Amino acid sequence: MGVTLKEIAKLAGVSQPVVSAVLNKTGGSVRVSDAKRGKILKLAEEHCYVPNFAARKLRGVRTPTVGIIGGGLETPMQTVLLSRLMREFSAKGFFVLLGNTEKQRGHAALRELLSRGIDGAVLIGEQSKETLNMLDLPCVLLRSYAPEHPFDYDVDAFDGIYQAVTHLISHGHRRIISISPGYKKVSSAMSQLGKSKSNGAVKAMADAGLQAENLALWNFYDGSGGKDLLDLIRDKGYTAGFTGNDFMAGRTMTFLKSHGINVPDDFALIGYNGSAFTEFTSPTLTTVIQPLYELAVNAAGLLVERINNNIKGIKDRRSEFIKPCLHIGGSCGCKIDNRNELIIPQQESLTLEQLV
Repeated sequence: MGVTLKEIAKLAGVSQPVVSAVLNKTGGSVRVSDAKRGKILKLAEEHCYVPNFAARKLRGVRTPTVGIIGGGLETPMQTVLLSRLMREFSAKGFFVLLGNTEKQRGHAALRELLSRGIDGAVLIGEQSKETLNMLDLPCVLLRSYAPEHPFDYDVDAFDGIYQAVTHLISHGHRRIISISPGYKKVSSAMSQLGKSKSNGAVKAMADAGLQAENLALWNFYDGSGGKDLLDLIRDKGYTAGFTGNDFMAGRTMTFLKSHGINVPDDFALIGYNGSAFTEFTSPTLTTVIQPLYELAVNAAGLLVERINNNIKGIKDRRSEFIKPCLHIGGSCGCKIDNRNELIIPQQESLTLEQLV
């Protein structure tokens, strides 16, 4: 059992209100010297003091708490976003509760968090109308997967792929493949391309004066075993491609190499997400880095602002897109310096963001 405030007060030789002011950050008129404060904090750490939040709530002491709802914890980019959101809120003095929609629907996860008295919530991804109707509290919505879905901040995937395809075109490529995780068959028609990322490719092609027939879509999970992709490259003259994520790009590079097609000499490739492992592929992968740090900073700042101003509900949304950036590797055809030294970073990361 952990030590109590009374016991710490006895060990520190001060009154219990003084210890409470330091550990519970109640402040007030209690004055504590830096030396006493340091001693109290050290004793609390040494004796594993754990604050009783339930008791504090009964005494009317507010513990600011926010909830975050978003599934996909097995997805590296989602994990990074959640981690950075938690870090931002912690720095602002908030306790964070996670509601995982992998095991329950969004409104059920939100109802659970609401029952715990959260002050605000961040919701990631598309939410049901039932969930949105429950948001009678300060909230921030991240990522929009449908045009009609309200949001505050999202990554500009359109711009990210526009940058990628424009870069491939600058290398002289005119026939480019969108390597997608979708469920549509290969097609060169614009109408068959998915939204957002692929539409960014369409715009890049059009701005370069290239016809829609020069852009093809290949479904990564179409069950063809890659035969259609090989046909596009060998028989139809496609010389470059971009993928929906870096894992797809890594698998594509390995698959093509096993069939005698080298990246980038025979086929240039650009990934998406900015995964850290792309620095270890051969060649290193050119990729679009998602601005997850900026997304988290903006979301945390906006939610705290709405909590402080008691702005509830989803009526007023920012609808702002944050632009990603293109990180150049060797897979696109750019000449980069080969690393001849083994560099060990102080801290490993899942993404290249803030490391480049």
